[in-house]
Amino acid sequence: MGEISKQIQSYWNRRSQDFSAVRKKELASHDAAAWQSYIERYLPKGRSLRILDIGTGPGFLAILMARLGHDVTAIDSSTG
Repeated sequence: MGEISKQIQSYWNRRSQDFSAVRKKELASHDAAAWQSYIERYLPKGRSLRILDIGTGPGFLAILMARLGHDVTAIDSSTG
């Protein structure tokens, strides 16, 4: 892994707890439903997608897509 990649990963590992807490709150609020509704307008109707979310962080988008019934794989290089 290159030096810049290590620095980015270190940054997000330090911020992960706070960043995840904000996203968890957002998933439990009306914001999640608003995002889901907005995104759903652009997805094919009546079809389940296979989605790859790279750099998912706490998984906000991945969770929204899974709630819509899509098959989601989410990865992130930050262990936090």
